[in-house]
Amino acid sequence: MLVTPACILPGNSAKMVICNLQKTPYDDKAILLLRGKTDSFIKLLLIELGVEIPKMNPQGQTVDDTTGNWEKEHEAHQKK
Repeated sequence: MLVTPACILPGNSAKMVICNLQKTPYDDKAILLLRGKTDSFIKLLLIELGVEIPKMNPQGQTVDDTTGNWEKEHEAHQKK
């Protein structure tokens, strides 16, 4: 929430929910704080809302588990 345009959003919202692993400068303005991975939260939210999770990303690649794929890709990148 320190990068533009995300850092502009808290000032424009009357009610805000923050999903982040760490504390943010805006925690005291949020009506709800969720400490966790955003990808995992969005996946669970879509399931709860009954929204189908796409099987393909915009680039046409198969997406089996976006959270797992991201974590593996991130770990591989960190080892380089």
